[in-house]
Amino acid sequence: MKIFLFISIIISGISASFAQLVHVENINVNTNALEKCIDRINKKDSTNFYVHSAIKPLYVNEIITDSLLDEKKLHIFNFNYFKNINSISPKISHFSIKPILNILPGFSSSDNFISENNAGFSFYYIYSKMNARTKRISDFSFNMSYTIGLSDFPDYMKTQIEKTNVIPGQGYAGSSKWGYQYHNLSFYAAKNAGKHFVFETGFGKHFWGDGYRSLFLSDAAFSYPYFKITTTVRNLKYINLWTNFKDITQGYDNWFNAANKYGAFHFLSWNVTKRLNLNFFEAIIWTGKTAEHSRSFDLNYLNPIIFYRPVEFSLGGPDNALLGGGAHYKIGKKHLLYGQLLLDEFMLKEVRSGFSHLLHRNDSSIQYGSWLNKQAFQLGYKYFDVAGIKNLNFQTEYNYVRPYTYSYRVISENYGHFNQSLAHPLGANFWESVSFLRYSIKKWNFETEFMHALTGLDSNGTHFGQDIYKSTYDAYTPVTPNIVVKEYGNKVGQGFKTNINFICLKASYLIYEPMNLRIEAGYIFRNQKSVIENKTTNYIFFGIRTSIDKRYYDF
Repeated sequence: MKIFLFISIIISGISASFAQLVHVENINVNTNALEKCIDRINKKDSTNFYVHSAIKPLYVNEIITDSLLDEKKLHIFNFNYFKNINSISPKISHFSIKPILNILPGFSSSDNFISENNAGFSFYYIYSKMNARTKRISDFSFNMSYTIGLSDFPDYMKTQIEKTNVIPGQGYAGSSKWGYQYHNLSFYAAKNAGKHFVFETGFGKHFWGDGYRSLFLSDAAFSYPYFKITTTVRNLKYINLWTNFKDITQGYDNWFNAANKYGAFHFLSWNVTKRLNLNFFEAIIWTGKTAEHSRSFDLNYLNPIIFYRPVEFSLGGPDNALLGGGAHYKIGKKHLLYGQLLLDEFMLKEVRSGFSHLLHRNDSSIQYGSWLNKQAFQLGYKYFDVAGIKNLNFQTEYNYVRPYTYSYRVISENYGHFNQSLAHPLGANFWESVSFLRYSIKKWNFETEFMHALTGLDSNGTHFGQDIYKSTYDAYTPVTPNIVVKEYGNKVGQGFKTNINFICLKASYLIYEPMNLRIEAGYIFRNQKSVIENKTTNYIFFGIRTSIDKRYYDF
């Protein structure tokens, strides 16, 4: 934690020259308009087709260009400041503070009256100065938001909260006679150094991918301290990210007393053409100081260029390494295909055995389904302005994660943070199909979501690969102590086969744009069915909200 505080102080002294380092996700964003804006810039503006949609959060300067300043019909932001900052004044200092309020009461079929309630504030400061000679803008930004929550949730969420002691993505779940009390803090400071670099530090989240889910790094878990360097050279964007995660499997007193674990990440996005993007991912997770380890932040992973896997191997292979690759391709003007492939462990011989089994299912001599084959993949499709209807967007996505992916021999080195997965909320050992239909017209927004997943859950004394917070090894280790996993015959859905269906219908109306204040109503249906249980939740809610963070309750 100390290293991140030190970097936070140093960053404020770095000279810079870029523009508008404000996260798009921290202001009022119309999702449909944002998607279309990225698409149009990449096709229309040859000087700025370098928007990298797989790296989020995006900066405002990446999607606001001179060619789009007068196109008010996009309605992306909740004030005109960002549209004019490039042309009004050689020097601007801007401060804004806004309240955050969510009051969403509802009725659940199993819990009767429940309500999600949050209150807090968000503020940001921006300082921009234009160099009269070079016409480049020097920029510094700081944003912080804080909310306190006092909520009750539907029964399926309560089950998850009681298991993890965490509100999904929002903080530790304290007990209260009114439900759960929790706190959610995030902040960041960003500044540029020269033409190609952005330095950022804070306490927040990241999301890498073009899909609704990310199999690389998702924003579904709780926030964490980080330091990030973004390097942009023409159509290449390269991210170095160092993080301080927390392992709270042994209990939780407060943030500073919780056990440390660390992460070092690389992400390279390459816009090969205006239609094709390729991206590459690498991550190393290692545990901090414990009763058995005296290790802290490993300086070997500070090198911003070298691949981490050889470094991890040279250190004796104690750490958890993950690799991945992704791509998207635009078809015509309104279609986008995207995907990801993640390799947690990869044994070529075992992969070949798996394909041999598919071709020769009756050959009992083939050993297939090794637990060491820990991989995942994603395939997705987006369709803008469906059937020619403006602002009607469709998205569908398929995610497949093999058993034991993201888990590790030592629990504190798994791909998780604060009792939550850093990738998909379902953990591992599942396949999922999730689809959306979104429509925006004036101040109205409508969204329909349908998700179906098949997973395999555990009972007492079993470990079939869904829970990444179980030690994964094919031999018994008394220190853990772990449940020995079988060497072969592992497949997605093993264990207590469970089908999950989730449907969400939402409609909202924007009342006051500067605060993103809107009324919202919706209906959620969820069914979880296996041989041992059949649980159904029907949940109707209606309320008022201003918050802008993404919340993943569809698991």
